[in-house]
Amino acid sequence: MKAARLHEYGDGLVIDEVPTPTPDGGQILIKIEGAGFCHSDIHVIDGEIRVLPRLPLTLGHENAGRVAALGGGVQTVHEGDPVAVYGGWGCGICSMCVTGHEQLCETPQWVGLSEHDGGYAEYLLVPHERYLVKLHGLTPAEAAPLTDAALTPYRAIRKALPFLEADHHALLIGVGGLGQYGLKFLRLLSGCPIIAVDVSDEKLARARELGADVVLNAHTENLGAHIKELTRGTRCVRGVRLRRIGYNAFPGDCINALAGKGHAGRPRRRRRSAEGIGKLCIRGAIRSHAVGHDQRAARGPCPRRIRSALTDPVGISIARSHQ
Repeated sequence: MKAARLHEYGDGLVIDEVPTPTPDGGQILIKIEGAGFCHSDIHVIDGEIRVLPRLPLTLGHENAGRVAALGGGVQTVHEGDPVAVYGGWGCGICSMCVTGHEQLCETPQWVGLSEHDGGYAEYLLVPHERYLVKLHGLTPAEAAPLTDAALTPYRAIRKALPFLEADHHALLIGVGGLGQYGLKFLRLLSGCPIIAVDVSDEKLARARELGADVVLNAHTENLGAHIKELTRGTRCVRGVRLRRIGYNAFPGDCINALAGKGHAGRPRRRRRSAEGIGKLCIRGAIRSHAVGHDQRAARGPCPRRIRSALTDPVGISIARSHQ
């Protein structure tokens, strides 16, 4: 089969002829019909994130296709079934895995970022059927990016839901690819008004089309005061940052716009050293929740506060997740 593999950091992917895998007991062979190209893979290819255990390796962790062959003992899928492939593979037996947080496995084995080759190939070998989601109403090509680009904001929104009520405002910061999914999830899963913030007027127009109640450019003067006015002085109960819009464009005003027990969440990784970002990339979500404005939250210049919050367990803990 053909596979797009990385041979050296800093070089492009190379189309190689490699053996087609044969599924063993419990394994499933998927014929790939859709593979999303994640921005994380660009960092890996460029050598900014050197986490691969071997080279060459086939990247690709946003995958979907059809079941092509089954190993012994597989019960929940059959040949020809259209499926999406969850990419946060783990050992299946550690405390994280057995409590349903396999993406946080103590020995992470993310597809395309570990010993397991990814989906930039004609076929993908999946080690267990629990990583497969049967598709109904979606083609594999449509479903592939949902396994990461949609799953990331979905996790963030699900964490926010306990704090959202119909008369609370949600502040969505960044309405790029992930942010637009986040906006859709907020609209579908909550009844609260949504304030969307970005630096791009084009993306803000798209946010309006997707159902944002208010759209604001991040460069708006006195943005926090404006948000407080929009929320009738109550401020926002939840802020979720879904895109890097620059620390100066993620103003302290947005943090100050949070209510007394408001929460701030950031489900993506902060750019940092290759070693640090590699750990975040492989381990997935960092197990920390935003503590909000009532526990030494950011009061003052936001850039310094946010940077320190990434390592300061007492300050605002920014919830980061790869999935």
